[in-house]
Amino acid sequence: MPDFIKKGAFSSVVVFSERFDGLGGRLVLIMDSMIFAEVLGAKFKFYWPENNNSRLHNLISAQNLFDTAFLSKYYIDTESVVQSVTIGRNTRLSSLQLYKIIHGQIKVIKIETMYNLPFTSFGMQDERNYNKVFNKIKFTPKVEKIKSWVQTHLKDYKLAIHIRRGDISDGANRFGGFYIDKLVPFPLIIETVSLFNEEKVLFIGCDYDKNLFSFSNNVSNSEDIYPDFVQSKQEQDLFDFFALTSCENILAGDSIFANTAAKVSGSKLIKGGELYSNTQMKQILLTFINQYENTDVESLKKEVVITIYYLIHNFYNELSFHELKHFLEIC
Repeated sequence: MPDFIKKGAFSSVVVFSERFDGLGGRLVLIMDSMIFAEVLGAKFKFYWPENNNSRLHNLISAQNLFDTAFLSKYYIDTESVVQSVTIGRNTRLSSLQLYKIIHGQIKVIKIETMYNLPFTSFGMQDERNYNKVFNKIKFTPKVEKIKSWVQTHLKDYKLAIHIRRGDISDGANRFGGFYIDKLVPFPLIIETVSLFNEEKVLFIGCDYDKNLFSFSNNVSNSEDIYPDFVQSKQEQDLFDFFALTSCENILAGDSIFANTAAKVSGSKLIKGGELYSNTQMKQILLTFINQYENTDVESLKKEVVITIYYLIHNFYNELSFHELKHFLEIC
């Protein structure tokens, strides 16, 4: 803490976590806020919105996810939050806001997106131990049962791959950034599995055409190994999250779900095609497109389109006008 801030200056301040997207995004923000509150010597509170009307994030309720004592201690409704200042991706505290917080004129620091900005706002080093703080989050007995089952039965998997094709098959339009960055193209999945051909590999979030992804004997699909007590979609999502944390390596696109799992477990997060040089990756993508551009298999058509957009997004400046025109005609 900077010398000009007296010890205990934030003891009456609340660090408040509120996020409306998916499971990974909410959990990482809760952990960030807990860490930030502890560093400041402030109180931690959080809100878990009900998104039951959203086809994108139909999440488990706070009551079915968190232990009763944990909720009683930390959960508050967002409507009770007053006199707050918000910190997000591109916002940091002004000197005036910091003065008001220290002197009790602002009671709540509302965290929307963490990254490193709140720490730098207070002149502190960003040192976060996610595994330690994750163990402070207390879940319901049912959720703990899922977590324990995964830790016992899936510990031998060397690689988890976050397939994440449900949004494609559902026709859902995702917000923020380039959506194609959130996926790993099918040919890169095939190549990466071949690198781990002597190890057990687990596919997570394979939401459509599991036969397409059943191309290797060392691969299992999380949907095929859910225990009997994991039944609802919300429980399956939790199972998938804990499954990601159990694997030594995670291959994923730009996924907060997978990223949070890696933070919690210390697993190595492999993004997209980073195992390959640009030349290798480009060739892998082109070979797949050329091989399947005329396929009649519906799921393969989708994979060709995903691969083309991934290729264009990453190698636009290396493609000729005629190549771009041809690829877009295929799409």
